[in-house]
Amino acid sequence: MYYEEDDIEDWFDADWKNNIQRAESAIELFNIAWFMDEPEQASLILEHPLCDKGIAVLVFWRLYNECAMYTETNGKLKEIIHNILNNAYPEVLSYDPKTDEKVDYKKKKIVWEIPEIFRKPV
Repeated sequence: MYYEEDDIEDWFDADWKNNIQRAESAIELFNIAWFMDEPEQASLILEHPLCDKGIAVLVFWRLYNECAMYTETNGKLKEIIHNILNNAYPEVLSYDPKTDEKVDYKKKKIVWEIPEIFRKPV
């Protein structure tokens, strides 16, 4: 299944949960993750058995850039960093944050340092 932004913009929380849980391939999960904009969605994606390193780094950047106002975001970002640095995710899909127009490296206030691995293609 391939989703466009128009398909996802009307999803409610239950739709996000159902579609994430029903994802049958890493690329389908990646496609859903591309449009995520809430920490709850990130948690469901990261807990999915098909979540890989590329998807986890994509989720990291979506959280970092689009979910900064949520109180749980910093904890989730640190958890992703820990898991990536400890090779908790298999390497299946590629993701290059430098080619993603939604990624903003130049935020003025950075509470903690982002490891370099999050700035490179995986």
